Amino acid sequence: MRAAIFILAINVFTAGVFSACFVIAYRRKSLHRGENWLALGFGLVALYGVLEFIQPLLADSELLNFVVFMTYLAAMTAMVAGLARRFALAIPPGVFVGMIALGVPVYLILLGLGRGDPVRPLLYQAPFVLVQLVGCLIIWRGARNWINGLLLMAFAVSAAIFAGKPFLAAALGIGHDTVAFLGSDYSTFSQTFETFFLISTGVLLAIAVAWDMLVEITLRSETDKLSGLLNRRGFEMHCDRMMAGAGRSDVPLVLIMADLDHFKDINDSFGHAVGDQVIAAFAQVLKSSAPSANQALVGRLGGEEFGVLLSGTVVEGRNYGESARKAFASLKFEDIAPHGVFTASFGIAEFQRGEPLSKFMSRADSALYEAKHNGRNQVHVAHTLSVVQEGSAHVLKHVGDAG
Repeated sequence: MRAAIFILAINVFTAGVFSACFVIAYRRKSLHRGENWLALGFGLVALYGVLEFIQPLLADSELLNFVVFMTYLAAMTAMVAGLARRFALAIPPGVFVGMIALGVPVYLILLGLGRGDPVRPLLYQAPFVLVQLVGCLIIWRGARNWINGLLLMAFAVSAAIFAGKPFLAAALGIGHDTVAFLGSDYSTFSQTFETFFLISTGVLLAIAVAWDMLVEITLRSETDKLSGLLNRRGFEMHCDRMMAGAGRSDVPLVLIMADLDHFKDINDSFGHAVGDQVIAAFAQVLKSSAPSANQALVGRLGGEEFGVLLSGTVVEGRNYGESARKAFASLKFEDIAPHGVFTASFGIAEFQRGEPLSKFMSRADSALYEAKHNGRNQVHVAHTLSVVQEGSAHVLKHVGDAG
């Protein structure tokens, strides 16, 4: 009995620690992915352990036995609900309520069965097997990575052990009452298994949540709060990676530098709050005009200046610039200035293999300056050497003198 009690104490402590960790993660993260349900699940496991300590002191109270049974079932269900929330699976809450509610008729049937009845342990473990199998299905439908692979393995092993417990109970015996149960070899095995499940799932889920927090912190450090785009640091960092990949695979890249026209006049005439609204609107235009995220990077480089690194030819870059320019010029800020129209200018440069980002940006900036100098609200393409490949030397010697 001492071994089972010692392992039970470890389980209570371990579950309590993991519950506290998930509570802290839930309070610290802005993007919640089921940490609250995981905290509840591990907290209920800790409560379950405390109730098992109390059981021998209450002369085998049937009510307490029922509470212990339902507490552990609710704990497992809360963990599975946390997994569903983590993987953003739209599972109706009624499914989880039903899994817990299933325990009530099961236990009522158990009351009519003798402790030595071979059907009793099979029926007792059935709800737990079901919950574990639902957990396996949820993990299987989630993202494929090593953490989820190990989680799936832990839940699958857990489901198999729950299914095998009735046969182990028949082989080892479970005792004639709660006190005898806690002193049995079967109880020691059961508590040891729970330790394995708690530590394996707790550690894996804690790693996953910690990774989420690291990604969130990184995104915050790389994201401009006003526009929701990459800030200059994030933009340049991702540009370097994208350029390195393009250099290895010979994929064409174009850099579009964009700047709001007469932005100082906007701030002076309508105030900085209005200027912020215009910046946010322009950022949305740049994002919506860009192709999928793996083909374009969009960033706010400071003030009213923006950058877009596009996977494609200079012609595709020009088409993007024209599309964004026209879309922004067509916006009506009637709540700001009746019939007011704001515009932007664009400079485009094609990536030359081996050139550093600073030179790449400088060439696009020079093209942007030309667009401003020539009257604004237009797209200008920088001098390039590689585009004279389409059969005629005049294709793009100095493209983009109009907007």
